Amino acid sequence: MTPQRSTMFELADRIMGGTLAEIVAGWRAEGLGTRQIAERLKTEFDVDVAHSTVARWIKAGHLSVSREPADGLDESADGEALSA
Repeated sequence: MTPQRSTMFELADRIMGGTLAEIVAGWRAEGLGTRQIAERLKTEFDVDVAHSTVARWIKAGHLSVSREPADGLDESADGEALSA
């Protein structure tokens, strides 16, 4: 069963022409963490989300993550390690 996607995810995905999951998975494969992904979403697509939102999308299974970032972990908003 596919997890229910959040309104913010759906909006960002629509702005990006339905490519949000694929683009973020590619960035994750390059080793980017959630902070870097949030920054790139803002600069490249004018999608302004917090890194903690990106972390929640990953944790909830909204994004196809092909591999973990270089350090294997991301930090959630409260500083806890978040495994991909």
